[in-house]
Amino acid sequence: MAGAEALYRRALAVEPDDGNLLGNFARLLFAEGRAAEGRELLARALDASEPASALRCELCFYAFAHAPELCPDALTQLLAALAAGVRSPGWDLAANVARARGDGHPQAELLATLAKVIADEAPQAALDAFARG
Repeated sequence: MAGAEALYRRALAVEPDDGNLLGNFARLLFAEGRAAEGRELLARALDASEPASALRCELCFYAFAHAPELCPDALTQLLAALAAGVRSPGWDLAANVARARGDGHPQAELLATLAKVIADEAPQAALDAFARG
């Protein structure tokens, strides 16, 4: 992880407003339990992202999982993007799910299912059970 962090820092020195870099680095920091640093980068990434984009979908996932105060409607945006077919195939969110679960996230099972739908490893219909519950 230290190597990845160094690469992100170097890349951000060149492209400080790149939403993908900011979001990916935030993802890493949240997964490592460095929430304060992750929040700062996530806020910047959210500002740089386009609505209904794959990036915005991922960022809303991070906000819902780790920093809901940054985007109070993160779940609503995330569900709308997924319903519209936005996905990030193969994107591994397991470390973020594990961190959120360890931190006592109140909707950890929903979070785990959202991660699978985002990664295109589960159908949209997998979320139906949460709408009923």
